[in-house]
Amino acid sequence: MIAVIMKYPIVGDRDKDELFQRFVKDTPGVIHAYQLESPDGGATVTIWESQAARDAYMGSILRTEVDTALPGLTREIYSVLGSK
Repeated sequence: MIAVIMKYPIVGDRDKDELFQRFVKDTPGVIHAYQLESPDGGATVTIWESQAARDAYMGSILRTEVDTALPGLTREIYSVLGSK
């Protein structure tokens, strides 16, 4: 399993909730996904079943839509060492 933390600044009024729901519903290999927000920005934490599942998403049209809707986003990848 791997985890990806994606951070993005708050930019204007956009429907990020709709994108998140599409991501959760339409993306194979997502075990858990969390959408977080603070006054300064937002983040998602995604737990993937495998690197291959994450790589497939990175080549998808939905990923391109997310990148376009959330300018300035960053992604960090982590190995999942344990969970509860």
